[in-house]
Order: sequence, then C-alpha cells, then structure tokens
Amino acid sequence: MKPANPVRKEKIRKLFEHLQAAHRSQPEPDAGPGWRAGVMRAVSRSRPSDRPAAGSFPLDRLVWRTAMAASLVACLLVGYLLAQPESADLVASLLFDDPAETLVAVLSDL
Repeated sequence: MKPANPVRKEKIRKLFEHLQAAHRSQPEPDAGPGWRAGVMRAVSRSRPSDRPAAGSFPLDRLVWRTAMAASLVACLLVGYLLAQPESADLVASLLFDDPAETLVAVLSDL
C-alpha cells in the first residue's frame, strides 16, 4: 500500500472546508405557513388510491386471490391423500419420484 501523501490530504481537507462554507452561505428556504399543508396535499394526491378506477376490473387482485385459494385446495388435497393409507404411497411417489413414471405405472395397472 502506498504511503499517504500529506499534500494531497491537505488539498482534500481545504476543498471539503470550502464546500462546507459554500453550503452554509446559502439562504434558508422560505417555508410559509401554507407550505407544509401544500406539501402534504401534493403527497396525498400523488399516492395511488387503493380503489380501482370507476369501470375497471381489478384483475391483479382476482389473480392473486385465486392463486391463494388454489394452493390452499392443493395443500388440503395432498394432506387428505397422505392421511389415506391406500393412497399415501401414490402421493409420496408422485411428490418424490418421477411423476410421469409413477403416473404411467399407475395407469398401466388400470
């Protein structure tokens, strides 16, 4: 690692001090009594509302709720099948083995 250059460090320190002085010399922004209310009004206007626009259909909400319901039904079905002694081996082989191979073997037994 190179030794620190004291001249370079001094230049950086002076530059930093000049930048600080320039920042401090700027005038304070004039925030009148209605400024805060105006900012809050602008923020609340820019925030998207939770309700969909009139006449539109909230498809994204429907998709996520349908996906949640389908996964819940799938979990309940797997739990029910695992609780049945005659189907536990089939479900376990479908989950942990090659599903296509297991399905072909089951269908060939029919």
